[in-house]
Amino acid sequence: MRLDPILRSRAYIKVERPPELWKAGTEDSRFLPLLGEAIAAALASGAPLRELTRHASDSVVEFPEDGDDLVAPQPAEYVAITVRAPTDLGPDDKWHPTSPCRRGLLFTQFGE
Repeated sequence: MRLDPILRSRAYIKVERPPELWKAGTEDSRFLPLLGEAIAAALASGAPLRELTRHASDSVVEFPEDGDDLVAPQPAEYVAITVRAPTDLGPDDKWHPTSPCRRGLLFTQFGE
């Protein structure tokens, strides 16, 4: 999926991205709702729309050189997307992919 048109689709949200962004290995029907939820979460927490920034970057995850076990994400090439805004989203807890699922802003445990 090409992200360029999606990142430019809302002129009122700033965009930061590399000059050449990789294609994402997903479908727009899966990605767009997630991006919308990230934007909605920032707005619901009081961030002004004019201060939102969508950030896209190309990322490479490699095996650790020091022999440590690799947990997550798996080594590969990824496109990372974030939505930044000046807002308080609660405690600055650290989350790790191997942590148990918990209720929170964007992480919801299903079936409760």
